[in-house]
Amino acid sequence: MKKFIKSISLLFFIIIFSCTHSDIEVKYKKLLAENDSLKKILEPINQKQLAEKANSKGLVFNEKISIEELQTGFQYEGMFIPCVLIKLKNISNMDIQEYVKVQVIFIDNSKKEQIGETHKYLASPDEKLLQGYSKRLSFLSSIGWFAVQNQDVTANIFINDVLIKTINIKRKQLSGLM
Repeated sequence: MKKFIKSISLLFFIIIFSCTHSDIEVKYKKLLAENDSLKKILEPINQKQLAEKANSKGLVFNEKISIEELQTGFQYEGMFIPCVLIKLKNISNMDIQEYVKVQVIFIDNSKKEQIGETHKYLASPDEKLLQGYSKRLSFLSSIGWFAVQNQDVTANIFINDVLIKTINIKRKQLSGLM
């Protein structure tokens, strides 16, 4: 899209300095007509993207990724470990092939202590996320407890180092993926 805009701008600049006023007007009208055709072609795609955003609980990153589901709790692995389960969807009109890092930082609020950090890649040049498809990721803290009582734990969720959401870890046991 950026190349298209640059091309249009360059073409417009060349036209201004190399043509008469009437030639410019004719070529300008032709460009506008082509732009309207492009808008008509892209409109269904844009409508679908807007619908995806509306269904994403307001959590959209970079106009490309929406959070479809988000669960928190404790997973039992010899002790209870804070856990975040997240389902992310590619709502753009293209496959995502660049690195998209999802990071979760777990905080024990009662002690003002960071108790874990973990990250995974939603997409990369080697592992693309197809347009319109979702991917589930799970994140575990590195510290846990032998019993879940009054722990006050939150998780900060980042995508490419941008804080997307801070969420409380619910005091319930998660039994697996969503």
